[in-house]
Amino acid sequence: PAQRGRTDEKAGTNNMNRIGKHPLIGALRRNPIRVLGVNSGTSVDGLDGALVELTMTRSQRSYRVVRTHSRAFPATMRQMIMRIGSSETVSKEEVVRLQFDLGRFIGNTAKRWMRGAGRVDLIASHGQTIAHYPFGKSKATWQIGTLAEIAQITRRVTVGDYRPSDVAGGGMGAPLSGYYHHLRFGAGVPVLNIGGLANISVSR
Repeated sequence: PAQRGRTDEKAGTNNMNRIGKHPLIGALRRNPIRVLGVNSGTSVDGLDGALVELTMTRSQRSYRVVRTHSRAFPATMRQMIMRIGSSETVSKEEVVRLQFDLGRFIGNTAKRWMRGAGRVDLIASHGQTIAHYPFGKSKATWQIGTLAEIAQITRRVTVGDYRPSDVAGGGMGAPLSGYYHHLRFGAGVPVLNIGGLANISVSR
């Protein structure tokens, strides 16, 4: 009985260690870290991806683009995205099915892009914007493409929802572009992004 007690205690400790070491923590501790970023714009012309290697130290932040990709949406999916993004009368079922269908499409596409690419530590998915209201007292934004589907298909830690997080924190829903502009052009350089909604960023 005493031996069994010690064994159970040890097993419990091991389980706690496994639970405590979330895969995201392990991925973020890599240096450099290799991230596959996936994005789709409001033009809905296709899915874009970039495998980027990020090196982060106390004195330096740098990046290297390893590969870039692009894949057109299937015609029926593109039509559905555009209809849901522009219509005020769509059913809940249509939206939630597209949410998961798009997640599976992104996951399968990312898995294809990962072949022969070497190590991929993390997948970052922007999702597809179907509603964006960054002004007024009740700010809101909505991106679809289920992260859980992407993670299940690719077997990689998958992060997203950075636009809602930025809006919730008082931003306009573009938290990553300014940081990229800072890494690419340095402090004090104004950068005009011409997209579905043009914006200017200046880093300090």
